[in-house]
Amino acid sequence: MLLNEYHPKMALSSYAKDYEFFIIDKPYLDEINKFLRTGDTEVISINERSFELFYDEKWLDQNRGVLQRISVTLDDLCCYPTYEPFFEYRRTSNSKSSYHILIVENKDTYYTLKRLFIEGIYTFGGIPFSMLIYGEGDKILRSFSYINEIEELRDIYYQVHYFGDIDPKGMSIFSSLQKTVDVQPFFLFYFALLSKYEHRVPPRRKKEQAKTKPLSYATFLECFNESVRKSLITIVEQCNGYLPQEGLNRRDFIKLSHPEGDL
Repeated sequence: MLLNEYHPKMALSSYAKDYEFFIIDKPYLDEINKFLRTGDTEVISINERSFELFYDEKWLDQNRGVLQRISVTLDDLCCYPTYEPFFEYRRTSNSKSSYHILIVENKDTYYTLKRLFIEGIYTFGGIPFSMLIYGEGDKILRSFSYINEIEELRDIYYQVHYFGDIDPKGMSIFSSLQKTVDVQPFFLFYFALLSKYEHRVPPRRKKEQAKTKPLSYATFLECFNESVRKSLITIVEQCNGYLPQEGLNRRDFIKLSHPEGDL
């Protein structure tokens, strides 16, 4: 098939300069062309469409570059992306101007805070949280887009706060998340964790040492003033230590919910 015989929606000019590349992609281009010419308008999920066209449910998701090259969108293929869901707890909130979301890295902290939310304790540092999300470690980097599926958030502005472990991985998760999400550390909890344990920091397990490079969590460190930044660097780099968010327990969170916000 000649390039000019493909569906007009397919921009194939780049292949004219690299015919070998065209030969590699041709089987996929042919299937896309066939679909576009059918006029099928039934909208299905991306993996379903991918298997229907290529007998490979992952092809469309893993080859977005090919679609970009030929200027074909998922809408053109009548399919939609799906997002890995996350666990969350939402309290009833009528506020449209102040919607705050708290993401926590670990399961135990999620359940502790969820219980407090249910009991009516959801304001910390003067911020009334409306949603609590269990990040499941670095899974949140893949699953946060699921927030687009939550109808009540589609027409309101929300502020996202993050609280994770004080260790290279936990800080790197925040740094990676901030590349795509308007998120900030929830400073009150980090300050409380530092205040409680800064002078008795446990060492990181050997398998967790030297796994993460400092550059990967630089964005996290930049969110703090110089004094706190030095404390964080001392803990994770000089002492090879860590402070898990589980260092704050129910009693601590209740104290932090008080107006004075101190442990």
